[in-house]
Amino acid sequence: VGPDEEVAAELERSADRALARGGRAAAAAFLERAAALTPDPKQRARRALAAAAAHLAAAVPARVPDLLAAAELG
Repeated sequence: VGPDEEVAAELERSADRALARGGRAAAAAFLERAAALTPDPKQRARRALAAAAAHLAAAVPARVPDLLAAAELG
């Protein structure tokens, strides 16, 4: 699947719902996939940073460096 803002936005909303239920790891996964599907570089960077923060909150720091690099690239 190529870039798709509609799907990315729905994944971001899913991440919000997962966080509301305490699903930090699920939220991190949703945000990471949302970032990958986001066509706009600024939005992609924002979602990548959110995914990095969610991975840290879920105590899964291994993905953080790649997500920070993706955020820097936009």
